[in-house]
Formats: sequence, structure tokens, C-alpha cells
Amino acid sequence: MKNGSIIIAEHLREYKEEDLHKCEVHVNLWKNAKRKWFKLGVEYLLDIGIKIYEYKNTIESLTLFFPFDVEKSAFTDLGKPLSESKSLVNTVFNESLKHIEGEGEQGSLSKYESKVKDAEKRKQRSFWLYILAPSNYDVKTKDSLAGTFFTVNLNGAELSDEEKGGNLYIRFRVKLNNEQIKDYIKREEDLANDVLQAAFSKTELYDVRINDRRETDDKVLEEIETSMRNTLMPIRKAHFFFITNVVDKVSNGNSERMDTRMLEMEKWKKYAGYEDGHPRIAYHWKKSADAGGEFENFEIFFRNTCDNRSYHKIILYLFVAFWIGSVGSLIGGLNCETFPWIGAAAVLLMTIVLVGYYCRRKL
Repeated sequence: MKNGSIIIAEHLREYKEEDLHKCEVHVNLWKNAKRKWFKLGVEYLLDIGIKIYEYKNTIESLTLFFPFDVEKSAFTDLGKPLSESKSLVNTVFNESLKHIEGEGEQGSLSKYESKVKDAEKRKQRSFWLYILAPSNYDVKTKDSLAGTFFTVNLNGAELSDEEKGGNLYIRFRVKLNNEQIKDYIKREEDLANDVLQAAFSKTELYDVRINDRRETDDKVLEEIETSMRNTLMPIRKAHFFFITNVVDKVSNGNSERMDTRMLEMEKWKKYAGYEDGHPRIAYHWKKSADAGGEFENFEIFFRNTCDNRSYHKIILYLFVAFWIGSVGSLIGGLNCETFPWIGAAAVLLMTIVLVGYYCRRKL
């Protein structure tokens, strides 16, 4: 697996260390399986939400780096659909929120206030939602670097002097296919211990990293920090959700899940943009810093066993079974008194072939 980390960085209008911000990161990875004829295809929706704490109007832009190629048409703002539904915004944030002001237009701000009684918690959970227009963000690639730079211009996200110091939130989606994230976020393996089952199931390994310098090309970091004059943002809290079909079996990797729940698709289907009639389960991981603290990076690893009905493998197995039966019938029809060594030689040859095949898969 090549790995590679998603990078989140800020570019200040005028660099002052006291103006640097901390953030909270929300990542949803939706896996949507689609079968077309005999082929099982997969589409992924990667939702990323960033809450910038105590926003001071000093950030000119945010830059996110993805270690795989993405076209601009694959990016979609999620602020607009959130602003259009009170129940949806409460569902997404798992919080009772009150809409205070804002018309929900592209390129504008809408204020949401938490209803918790504790003043400090209310301040932490309330935010200004910045609804992105296509003109508010840009997507670029560099010929010498593998990956995509997604830059959000925050010049339109100006808070008044009274509101300055509140939290700013953006949320967007990246539509991806299996080949784009293969070997970066995901790796596939057959079930090597069961040849027959491998025709019906496979194991997926997911490794999602945010702001992990060790897994980021030095040239990428140099481009972000030196050429683009960005600073990687420290993280106070991170949430990761993997949403998939109920038949998939997800197991923990490097950290224990916080919770698992079945989604009410009637509430989610408009936001998800995909509905196949099957229930969905959301697997949730979370990392939080100590009070007032922060952490530099976030990493989640887990495995998923899922449907892999490979019809060409099934047909191949049927042909092999037919071949074995035909060979057995041929051997049985020979005159073993004339050729007494044929049966033993055939059994030995088939044994060698099967053992060789098994050892090759193990290696």
C-alpha cells in the first residue's frame, strides 16, 4: 500500500504565530456498491468537514492535499443542502442546533447555535457555516507531484467585529472511484485461506491518515509550506465514519470504535445522494485531545470483509471441476492391467499441482 496522507493547512493573510488556528475534522467515507451485469462496481463519497476554532478573519485560504488525482467536477459543497434542512443539520452533527441567521446562499454565512445550557460547551459547538460557491475553491495538480491540491478562498467568510472569534465551518464532498483510492486509502486482498470463498468475498484494508508527515512526500510538504506558505493545522478533535452496507463485516484495526449504528435512510438519502434499498451501518471512530490540547495527526486503520461475487472465477472453478471429472473418467476407462502405473502417476501429478497452487497463494 502506497499510503499517503490528506493534508489540511491554512494560509494567513499576514503571518503571525498568535493568529494560527486549531481545527476539528469530520470525515465520512461512504461506500456505495453498484452491480452492472456480472461486474460489481464501487463508488466512494468522501465527505470532509472542518471546524476552525476561534476564527479571527486572518485566514486567506485553506489548502487540502489529496494523495490521488481528482478532477474539480468531483468536488461538491455540502453547506447548501445542510442549510436547507433543519432536521438534516441536526442529524449530521448529532446535535440540537438553532438557525440564528443567514439565507443559505452560495458564498454566504449562516449561523447555527447549540442549544446546550452550558455556556462553554455552547460556544465550542456553535459555528458559522460557510456555504461554498464553485468560485470559492480551486483544484490544481503539479506535474512533478502525485496528488491534488484543493484550495478554499475564505475572503468571503468575514465575521463582524461582534462575532469575530466564533467558529467557522466548511463541509464538502469528493466523489471517487475504486481506482483513485486503491493503494492510497484502500487495498484489496483475496481470502487466501479459502479458494472457493475467495470467489464470493474479499478483504479490504483501509488506512486513512490526516496531516501525517511521515506518509507525505517531502516535495509535497515543501510545496505546501514553502511555495504556498501554508501551515499545517493542529487538530483538537477528529471524527471518522465509515458507512457501508449491512452485509459488510468491519473489524477494528489500530484503535477501538466508539460506536456503531444503523442509519435511518429516510433522513439520509437526500444528503447521501444514493439509495439502493439496503440498510446502511455507520462505524464511528473518534480522537480528542485533552482540554486545551491538540494533536498533530489522525490515523485510522481497519479491515472490511465484503461481497466479491466474481463470476469469472466461479465459471473457472466449474471448468476445473469438469476437467477433474473428465480426467478421472479417462483414467478409470484405461486398462490398468496393461498400464498399472497410470493411475498412481495421475494421482501424484494432481497432488503436486494442488500443493504447488496452495503454496503459491500462501507465499
